[in-house]
Parts: sequence; structure tokens; C-alpha cells
Amino acid sequence: MNNTERNIGIDIFRIFACLSVISLHVGPYPHLPDWLGVFLKNSGRWAVPYFFIVSGYYLGKKTERDRSLQPASRFLSLLLIASVVLLPLSLVNQGAEETVQAFLSGKMAFRGSYFHLWFLGAMWSSLFLIYLTDQHGLSRFYPGFSALAILSWVVFGTYLSDRVSETFFIRNLAGTGFILLGVVLSNFAIPLKVALCLVIAGAFSQLAENFLMKQLHPQIDLLECPIYFGTIMIAIGLFGLAQQIHVPKMKTVGSLAKNHTLWIYILHPYLIAPASYLLVRARMGGALHDLAIAPLILVLTFLLSVILRKIIHLIKHIFPESKSTRLQPPLLATSRMSRRL
Repeated sequence: MNNTERNIGIDIFRIFACLSVISLHVGPYPHLPDWLGVFLKNSGRWAVPYFFIVSGYYLGKKTERDRSLQPASRFLSLLLIASVVLLPLSLVNQGAEETVQAFLSGKMAFRGSYFHLWFLGAMWSSLFLIYLTDQHGLSRFYPGFSALAILSWVVFGTYLSDRVSETFFIRNLAGTGFILLGVVLSNFAIPLKVALCLVIAGAFSQLAENFLMKQLHPQIDLLECPIYFGTIMIAIGLFGLAQQIHVPKMKTVGSLAKNHTLWIYILHPYLIAPASYLLVRARMGGALHDLAIAPLILVLTFLLSVILRKIIHLIKHIFPESKSTRLQPPLLATSRMSRRL
């Protein structure tokens, strides 16, 4: 049984999540005060946990025991496609030797060819793990596993990161935890007051944790801390706020967010340099450049996503369904994946 009616607010908040991801990737901001640059980057760390929670939320609306198998397969296909699409950037930034080694290693199926594609690897591996647990009727352990996995990322990925050489597995496991959290949250709505309290408390917690990290680990760059306890509260709180938005007039915006945010996440690294060039040409330098670059990248990547979707739809018209089914895994599945993030 499926009950996967879209929630407009949850989909619209994906736009803000994309903007937050971009703000993380374009920083540091050299023309802004140090505290503001740190704030802009750290305030956006809620985005990826939010994406995981949203995926779990819609997954939780399904009751089939194999509900996560098909999405896992599609995310794996999309990871491989995205790795090829971002191959030129990988060659430029990482070099040919490192890129080839990555493609030949088994890590490519989990990390992709570019740094931010780990999210797709975490998605497909988490969904496959959930499929296995569903098959064995272990859903009663979801809440406990979710809490343990998420807290492990905070402890070992941030507070004990100087003692742990490799946190990739922990990060992926935390992705599973956030998806399972979304599954749990699919059964009820977070009250508005509770959601607001979580966001406010999370924001203050992140500030306090920033200060604490600076005292405990003065040698660590605060911009490299992936997640705080406050980040979890903010992600859950914003998800709760998104649940409360029911504005039928914004259905079109929600539909655009549903169809394009995944592409924006994947393709935005290509638009960083062009966006910076356009701002320089417009004589928007200094602090104005730093404040405007993330929103501009979001708009440019959205336009690129629209163009790509139109090309895919054109290909579908050129190749009738009976002939194009063989092309579905590598090509047409990408246009459908944006509905399942």
C-alpha cells in the first residue's frame, strides 16, 4: 500500500536545503568577517540530514517489504551517472591519476567521482540496508539504531575526529539513521511550537559547540566540522516546520523543487566558476560577491536542470517506449530520481 501524496512544505524546504549545501561548498568567504563566514557555512549543515529525513519520510508512507529496493537501485544508477558527468571536474581538481584510481577502486560505488556525491552512495547503501532489515522484520529496532547511528557521527565525526582517521563508514551509517528517523516521523507531525523550539535551541547549541570545539581542539578548522548536536535539532525542527506548510497556491513551487533539487545538488559545482565570473563582470566584488554567489549558483543550476529535463523528455519522444526501455536505467531513470530524494 502506498500513501505518497507530496507535502508541499517539505518539498519547498528542499530549495533552502540546496541553497545551504551550495553555501557550504563555495565558502570560505574571504571578504566577510570570520565569524560571519563560519556562521554561513555551519548554518547550512542541516541540509544533508534534512534530505535524508525527507527520503525516509516518503519511504515510510509505503508498506511493502521491498519498498526500498527499487529506490536503492535507482540511486546507485544515478551515482554512477553523476560520477561520469562530473568526471571533467574531477580530472581538473584531483588529477588524472587519482581520478583513474578512484574509478578502478570499489570506493567509487560509495563515494562517486566528486566529493559531494557521497550523499548518493549513502542513499543507495542505506536504502539497501533498510531493505534487508525489512525482509527480516527488524523495523522495531529502527528508533534505537537511528539514534545510535546519528550520535556516532557527531561524536566520531566531529568531537573525536582527531582520533579517528576514517569517518566515511560512520557518515554513511548516520545517513541510514536519518532515513530511519524520517520513516519514524512519517507517522506523525511535529507540533509547530516543538519545531520552533528545536530550531532555536539548535542554533544556540551550534554556537556553543563551535566555542567548545575551539577550546577543546584549537588546531581544528571549525569549517571542517561536519555536524553538531545542534545540527540535528535544526534539521528535525525545520522538517517539522515544513510539515506545517499547506499552501495549495504554492503547489507549482513544490513541484519544481521536487523535480529539480536533486539535479541542483549534483550539478552545482559546475556553476561555481561561471557564477563568480558573472559577479565580477557585474562589478559585484568584495562582501557583495560573497553574499550573492550562492543564490546565483542556485538559480543558474536550476536553469541548467530545466534544460536537461527538457532534453530527456525530447529523447523520450524520439525513442518510443517500446524501444527506449533498454535505455531506462542509464538515462531515463535520472529524470525520475528527482522525485524520490
